[in-house]
Amino acid sequence: MRLAVALTCVICVTACTGHVTRAMGPGRTTDSPTSTGSASSATSDQEATLTANFSWNGGSFRYPAYWQLSQFNVVSSFTLLVAVLSNERVHDPCTRTPASVSCGEPLSHLSPGGVLVTWTQLGMPGVGIVQQPGTATTVNGRTARLRVVDAAAGCVGISGTIAEVDATVLLDSSNHMWQMRACIAGPRSQKAVEAAVAMFRSARFDSSVWR
Repeated sequence: MRLAVALTCVICVTACTGHVTRAMGPGRTTDSPTSTGSASSATSDQEATLTANFSWNGGSFRYPAYWQLSQFNVVSSFTLLVAVLSNERVHDPCTRTPASVSCGEPLSHLSPGGVLVTWTQLGMPGVGIVQQPGTATTVNGRTARLRVVDAAAGCVGISGTIAEVDATVLLDSSNHMWQMRACIAGPRSQKAVEAAVAMFRSARFDSSVWR
């Protein structure tokens, strides 16, 4: 399945059903976010070991069960937003009018302990995995790039960020990619960094869809 087909899928998922959220674990769903002043107060080391699974368009990954997963209809000529994960309340990143659509971030500030992760599908002519930031690695046997840095340009619009994870995996010979960006606030940022990296490394891709 290529990007053109994927665009249709995303529009149907979001435009037909609205803002889509997924369960975070037994007894909690993303329809009732619990974020208050400090995101870290709602989590624990035990919760951090729990994982949930997300699967869409031939790709899947596992993520901490207390992170809320949301989907929004954000599509450009060469990209589409696959999923947003956070332990804080997020909103539609786009302002929509009959004449225009203007998109930014799904939140502008991270509370202490806050995390914001976006997964995006890319398919730009002339842009491949070698142009992506990070060092070479593999995910699910596929060529990938990964870096962990102090807050960089990718999270510049999100105040409170002290660490950033940028990761990209190549899906096929046409340079379609899934890209993950994690913006992380302190304290205990290292645990959130480790969770984001583990989530990226958990990604799996159906070889019948992505060759």
